[in-house]
Amino acid sequence: MVLGLGIVSTALLIWTYRIAERQVTGDFPLDLAIQEVRLEVSEAHLWLEEYLTGDPEVEGAQIWGRLNQAEHLLTAMLEGGSTGQGWLIEAPLEEGTLREGVQKVQLSLKELQEISKERMDRGFVAGVGSELDQHYDQVFYRILEQARELDAALGARIGRGQRHAKVLVRFILGAWILVVGMTVAELWNREQRRRRMAAALRRSEAELDRARRLEGLGRLAGGIAHDINNYLAVIASTTEMVSLKGGGDPKLQERLQTILQTSFRASQLLRRLL
Repeated sequence: MVLGLGIVSTALLIWTYRIAERQVTGDFPLDLAIQEVRLEVSEAHLWLEEYLTGDPEVEGAQIWGRLNQAEHLLTAMLEGGSTGQGWLIEAPLEEGTLREGVQKVQLSLKELQEISKERMDRGFVAGVGSELDQHYDQVFYRILEQARELDAALGARIGRGQRHAKVLVRFILGAWILVVGMTVAELWNREQRRRRMAAALRRSEAELDRARRLEGLGRLAGGIAHDINNYLAVIASTTEMVSLKGGGDPKLQERLQTILQTSFRASQLLRRLL
């Protein structure tokens, strides 16, 4: 048993090292994506200025292609997946600070897209030196600054990840014997937790089943009460019609009033039940 756990612990050591290495190397596609975002936005900025000066070789589709590619890269950083440039970001970006940084760049990029569209619609009037051009430049340089800050934060995380990976591997190398005992204890605790969770699950399922039966009963009772209330409404309305056409017979009127009052009280009771 102990020998088997020792072998498992050694395999765990190798597996942990590979996971740590993958975690570190997984940040490099993110860093590359940030660089590509800066490049795409810069090229879109350059082409837009040439487009507004009337350069026939520059088309609006080229500008939007760059901006859309930058947006796609940011989405891939947040959600994971293909970057559209032949490489993948395997996992979504989960660290809060970095996610917030990417989301800030996304917001600025969206603003840049809106201004770009407005400048392209207005043409030469929104060219170099215009108020809209100044606003455009402000947003453009803000994106570059946000991307630089994001790149610096990611570089710091890569450095921390490398240091943590080394510490983690050294720690496991020095403590793998303790892992054997901890593994046995963990297996025992896990089995106990599994049993407790299974018992809690059975209790929850039983309570849920009772709640569903009570809910079904409540719906059935509510439906019946609603139908009876409708019947009482028909009785009351019919009684009122008979009362109006029944003439001046006091006994008949008294009995009709008794029916109306009884129907009203029954209807009130049913409304309380509902």
